[in-house]
Formats: sequence, C-alpha cells, structure tokens
Amino acid sequence: MQPFPHHYQVQVNAEANQPLTTGCDQLPPLRVDTPTTFGGSGEHWSPEELLLAALGNCYALSFRALAKASGLAWVSLDVAVEGVLDKVERQMRFTRATLRVGLTLAPGADLDAAERQLQRAESICIVANSLRVPLALITEVQAGVG
Repeated sequence: MQPFPHHYQVQVNAEANQPLTTGCDQLPPLRVDTPTTFGGSGEHWSPEELLLAALGNCYALSFRALAKASGLAWVSLDVAVEGVLDKVERQMRFTRATLRVGLTLAPGADLDAAERQLQRAESICIVANSLRVPLALITEVQAGVG
C-alpha cells in the first residue's frame, strides 16, 4: 500500500444534451446521464447509481480483504444496495442506504467468524465511512455443503 494521503482523479466531459463521459487513468470511459426518476432515458449509469455502486463495491472489497487476512473460506458474496433519496431542509440527498448481503461459505467454514467479518467490513468501508447517510447492514450467511 502507498503511504497516505492517497489522491484520486476523475475527468468528466460534458456536451449539451449528451450523456457525460467520465473516466480516469487507463480505464474505459463510463457514460453517465440523468436517472429515470429525473426524466433520464435509463440507458446510462446515473450519479445516484454510481454512488450506490461505489458503496456496494467498497463493502465487497473490504470483506474480501478481511476474509483473506483471517483465512475465512468463502465461495460467493452478493451485495444489493438500496438508497433512498429525499428532500431534507429543501435539499435533495440520500437519507438512508441498506446493504443486503448474502454470503455462501465453503464447507466447514466458521459461521460466527463469517458474521464478524461481514460486520467489520462495514466499519472499514471507505465509502460508507465517507457518507453521512445512515447505513443498515442486513446479512445472511449460508454454510457450505460438503
């Protein structure tokens, strides 16, 4: 890991009446537009969806790192993220986010240890720690068949 602070840069290009082009470094560009709830076409990612995707991906990567460090044997992790956008004091913002997490363990894996790592992943998730929205974590762990 590089020493702190870490710096990240993203470039956004906009043209009138066109989806935005968003990119960074050598990654393929993303097309971003208004969500359908605000009259968009639904053909491109929206900033709202990208924010929730960042939360879900950060949580999953945090769990993966913890599981690796602790030697937890797991098969798959599914993370569904729901966000509620509302008006608060005349400003629109996310007022709640819910992570529904399903974890399938390898045969013989420790269920209690898995649940601890799922809970801990929320506490170390950089995106979750950076948001000011209440976050609910709902987990379901399945033992591996073997």
